[in-house]
Formats: sequence, C-alpha cells, structure tokens
Amino acid sequence: MIRLLPARAADFDNLVAGRAPAGLSLPPGGLAESRAVLRALAGLGAGPDMGQFLIERQGMLAGLCGVKGPVADGAVEIGYGVAEAMRRQGVATSAVGLLLAAIARWRQAETVLALTDPANLASQRVLQRNGFSRVGDRADPERPLLVWQRPVQF
Repeated sequence: MIRLLPARAADFDNLVAGRAPAGLSLPPGGLAESRAVLRALAGLGAGPDMGQFLIERQGMLAGLCGVKGPVADGAVEIGYGVAEAMRRQGVATSAVGLLLAAIARWRQAETVLALTDPANLASQRVLQRNGFSRVGDRADPERPLLVWQRPVQF
C-alpha cells in the first residue's frame, strides 16, 4: 500500500543530508538518483493545501511527489520521482493516482499537467495509466519536454 505524507522542511533537510525523514527508512540505494526531483520539489507548493509529499510504502520512503499551482488558467502541475529500488512496482502509478484524488478534493483546479523527458517511457506509461494524454512539447533550457494533461474528475 502506498501513502502520501506531507513533506516538511525538516524532511528535505534530512534527505539532502542523506538521512531518512523521521519515521521512515531509506530504500536500498537511497534517493541519490532523485536529487533532481528534490531540487524541483523545493519550489512547489504555491497554492493552499498543495505542496510536496513523501511517498511511503511499508515504512520506507519510496519517492517524492508534489503539486504546483496554479500554473495556468485552472491548471496545476504535478511532479514525481521514485527511488530506483522501488521502480517497476506500481509505486509511481499509485502515487499519481493519490495526487489526482487529492487535487479533486481540493476543487481548486480543472486540469492537471505533467512534463516528461521524451526518453522516459516509464514515466509516460505512469501518466497514461492515470488518464493523461500527450498534448504537446515544451522547450526547456536543459532539454525538450513532453506535455501531458488530463481533466480533474470530481
């Protein structure tokens, strides 16, 4: 079972220092491959009740996710990253599903956006399984990105 736990500043301090957030253990290999996600999530949380979450699975930190909003008329953006040891187990798909349910409860958005690297087929499958459709491309200073979208279902 996957749970989303609100992330606090102290949790990020621990993660940056290579320690687990309070009450959780780190997965094998830690979150070293998710440093980019840590940096990206540090800027999320512009809207009330939106922000960063720890993805917990059986007492272990499986990854991170977050919601940023609003980013456009009636839209919020999600981001997520899962520890390498937790991949290909449905963790990201479940976490995105939980984020979508939370966004629907907040009733502050009509559309959810997500961005993926064109080479990240696993992340694209996560979004497709959660009802997202590819709607375009975005030029990013570091690399091109694919833009995905889905309506919020209340």
